Amino acid sequence: IEFIRKYLLIILLLINIFNFRLLYSQFGSNNPINIIPTPNELKILDGSFVINSETKIFCDNNSDAAVKYLKEILEPSTGIHLETSDRSGNNQIQFINDSSLSQTGIGSYSITINENGIKISANDGAGYYYGVQTLVQILPSE
Repeated sequence: IEFIRKYLLIILLLINIFNFRLLYSQFGSNNPINIIPTPNELKILDGSFVINSETKIFCDNNSDAAVKYLKEILEPSTGIHLETSDRSGNNQIQFINDSSLSQTGIGSYSITINENGIKISANDGAGYYYGVQTLVQILPSE
């Protein structure tokens, strides 16, 4: 019995070491941006977009709850009231319906940020919500 106890202790120790290495590889110094959950793909390019008092929100179907949630987060922290627009354009946070994302499953989304604006593409409400979660995580603290 003592032998089995020592053997199990060694196995548990090895499992813990493996789990630590797995977590470090996902969230360690090699990952430039920590986003939870970890994205399937991440491309960091030059440029940025600044949300200002002229920024508007353009939204497609199924994104109303995510738009409301984004406003609830951004308006108190920035003091900027984001109005909605019925036209797509520059200086916008756009919620775009992309039916091709339905092939990758419920809650799939894509987020693109460049100097013209932010585009969150999804095929369902869950995808828009997860896109907003990602956006909130990568916003600067100021």
